[in-house]
Amino acid sequence: MASNPSIDKEAYRKILPLVKKETARGAKLLTALIEKGEMTTKELEESGYGHPPRVRMDLQDIGIEIGTHYRNPHPQSGNRMGTYYLMSPKPGEITKKRSPPPKSFKKKLVKNHNHVCAITQYVFPENELQMDHRVPFLVGGDPDSYELDDWMPLSGSAQMLKKKACDDCENSSAKDVKICGTCYWAFPERYNHVATIPQSVATMVFRGDVEVELFQKISDIARKNELTVNEVIKSILNQWINQ
Repeated sequence: MASNPSIDKEAYRKILPLVKKETARGAKLLTALIEKGEMTTKELEESGYGHPPRVRMDLQDIGIEIGTHYRNPHPQSGNRMGTYYLMSPKPGEITKKRSPPPKSFKKKLVKNHNHVCAITQYVFPENELQMDHRVPFLVGGDPDSYELDDWMPLSGSAQMLKKKACDDCENSSAKDVKICGTCYWAFPERYNHVATIPQSVATMVFRGDVEVELFQKISDIARKNELTVNEVIKSILNQWINQ
């Protein structure tokens, strides 16, 4: 898919000042899309933005629809390289970025989950946990009110993993709330698929000197036997269960 040839560049230029007030990094992406028609994730990274999907989401959060098509893998990571483009010929009304829940809401959420990250199942200090809306706003829309059951606490790294999974998920286009409602990334305590793929996930975090040393031993075994760490762990578990 190529960039949208029917874009009204002048109309988009007129809203740039409003976009800059809401998101400076989003304005940078919008400027590139106006001038060039498209921008790759690699180009965004080279501009100093380490997580391009978040920049795209900044624009979508204020009402500017950004499409994505994929081309050759990223030269360094090997992942598919996304290319962003404007989907609508003219911009709609710019909306203000949503306000986050109050700090008191986060305190209650973290306390209700005993300071445990919903994905890694490890305990974190409150300041290392982030509030995550289970169903992405892009799919379910903005909530009318803040309900604890709609949110979960995630560590920073876990939330980044979820964002990437949701950005790459086909449901980000289909926007079916029911699909999110049975997904691991929304309800890790009860799910039947992971970003539409039927599978199960067991997250393991090795923390502290003893556990890090254990992980290193597993890694050494994997390397010597030309296996992945996952394969070694599954083999050990299988032997333990069947002994």
